[in-house]
Amino acid sequence: MIGAIVGGYRLAQKLGEGSMGEVFLGEHEQSRQKSAVKVLFPTFSKEGTALARYFAEVKSTNLFGHPCIAQVYDCGTHTS
Repeated sequence: MIGAIVGGYRLAQKLGEGSMGEVFLGEHEQSRQKSAVKVLFPTFSKEGTALARYFAEVKSTNLFGHPCIAQVYDCGTHTS
């Protein structure tokens, strides 16, 4: 996935991996802003329950305004 563009971000380097997906360092194509980009594994992205869990995580994460909790700027789906 390195070099792929996801949601306007070019994936530059893999930062980590969890049970549901991978996290990449992404650089926004226009603004050059660097952000972490989480990409679900294909098996989970096609599963309705996992996708619902992912979007629930996004919503709950943004309920907190704490410096130790990452802020989510955008989310969506991507087809490769």
